[in-house]
Parts: sequence; structure tokens; C-alpha cells
Amino acid sequence: SRYYPQAYYNLGATFANMKPNVPDSAIYYFKLAEQVSGNDPQVANTKKLSIYNIGLIYDEGLHDKANAVTRADQL
Repeated sequence: SRYYPQAYYNLGATFANMKPNVPDSAIYYFKLAEQVSGNDPQVANTKKLSIYNIGLIYDEGLHDKANAVTRADQL
């Protein structure tokens, strides 16, 4: 599954939606999805959603505005 960013994205979403959520693990897997996506146009949406979700977790979950803004600038 290291060639399929959707698998990492799904793991990130799973950790983000757990009760209680696990933001560090969610960020880890969303970052892996972003990295594995590279510049492949077929998975560009997965990459974009991964970046968005990382920023969202930094902002709302961890209250880290600086990292949230950095991620938003990458979109």
C-alpha cells in the first residue's frame, strides 16, 4: 500500500475521527499520503485533501495556528 496514498489518507481519517481522536497519528498518516502522492495527477485530490486535513487538525485539534497557516499556504 506504499504506492497508494488513499490507504494512508484513510488511516489518517480513521485516527482523526476516533473518539477520543488521535491527532498525532492522523497527521502522520496524512503526511504519508501527501508524500506518496508526489506530483501524480491521478491522486492530486488525495494530496490536496491530506494537506487540508493536516491544517485543520493543527488549527482545531492542536490549536497551532502557525502550522495551520503554513499548510493552508500549500493549497
